[in-house]
Amino acid sequence: MSGVTVLRGDFREPGMQARIVEALGGGKADVVLSDMSPNISGIASADQARAAELVRIAIDFCRRQLKSRGAFFVKVFQGEEFVALLGEMKRSFATVKVIKPAASRDESRETYVLARGLKNP
Repeated sequence: MSGVTVLRGDFREPGMQARIVEALGGGKADVVLSDMSPNISGIASADQARAAELVRIAIDFCRRQLKSRGAFFVKVFQGEEFVALLGEMKRSFATVKVIKPAASRDESRETYVLARGLKNP
């Protein structure tokens, strides 16, 4: 797709965020799409905490590298951390919308959040 740069790797690895900033060429991103997921252990509380940590890392990245009118689309898991993550996103973005795709199983804890309008970039 013209005008789109895709970088794949572990966002937590040293240098990965620097590679993203370099790919932006000194500019900021129009969209940040995060489909990150930790290795699932089967222990719901641990998996939820690790997934929430990845979302928080992505939110922090958006605060630094997303255009003020940009969009952030992120996979989240409903559970103990969900309300806190929504609160963090509402403090960082003007609009926050929870989206459960029709293709997602009803029993799945996976959902997505679309946030727009970065506050105080």
